[in-house]
Amino acid sequence: MSSLRILSFAVMPLLAACGRVSQPPELGAADAPFTAASAPAAHVLGPAIREALGDDSEARYFDAAVDLDGDGKQEVVVYAAGPTVCGTGGCPVYVFTPSAEGYRPVGRISVARPPVRVSPRSAHGWRNLIVGVAGGGISAGSAELEFDG
Repeated sequence: MSSLRILSFAVMPLLAACGRVSQPPELGAADAPFTAASAPAAHVLGPAIREALGDDSEARYFDAAVDLDGDGKQEVVVYAAGPTVCGTGGCPVYVFTPSAEGYRPVGRISVARPPVRVSPRSAHGWRNLIVGVAGGGISAGSAELEFDG
């Protein structure tokens, strides 16, 4: 699952409004709104993001929490941005789920543009994500991505 949210709410504006723009700390749906209050603390999510970004010290990220698989626990959708993680087509989006050790990755969208939205539709028990697409000869628009297991 590379994207989480396509049809109703834009993730980037919601994330920006919540003030949750962060740099990963150093190591040592429309009907499903993202909420800053339920997003994990950076020290809990940070190690998973740092690992996903491969120690890119210039990368920043926007995160939002939403229950994507209907289990009552909040997954976290992360839109990363930075000169070494983004390309002309966009930036990566990661989906993390809570685990006993913190957060573990369950999906990655290699190239996406905001807005990132949650669709009311699901695949394999997970809500689809809708992301912006453009670049590489593709007309600007949006794409709904299904979780592929």
